[in-house]
Amino acid sequence: MTYQMTRTFLLFLLIVYAILGFLSRFSRGHELYPFFSWKLFDTVPNVRNEFLIKITSLGEKIISPPVYYLDRKEFISPFSSSASLVQRKINALVRAYRNKNAQDFEQGKRAIENSFTLPISYDVVETRFIPLEFLKNRSIIRETTLFSVTQ
Repeated sequence: MTYQMTRTFLLFLLIVYAILGFLSRFSRGHELYPFFSWKLFDTVPNVRNEFLIKITSLGEKIISPPVYYLDRKEFISPFSSSASLVQRKINALVRAYRNKNAQDFEQGKRAIENSFTLPISYDVVETRFIPLEFLKNRSIIRETTLFSVTQ
């Protein structure tokens, strides 16, 4: 490739890149993946909303203050679920609760309760947090109890 061809090609690429950058401002999320984004890490801090279980009692033992199931993985039956599967079950339970679907709600409760080694009572809470802060010290921005399930 000659110098003139290389220069023309690079100028062409620069013009196309500028056009893609301009067009990305009007797209959803301000990017044309995988080609262009005006912002690097535009959602930092990455605030998330999750539904979690706070265990209030396990078997006959009352747990005060209640703990997130993530903090007590020994409660989760190793043969029936992992923490990520429990999370999916929680999301399905909340979906059934919000849709007022009694059959799916009861089925979701049974699925969650079967994931634990002993009978549990728990609160389902909607949490808002920054994932890294939550992993480090369980820091929560906001927590709202949706409903409680008792044995």
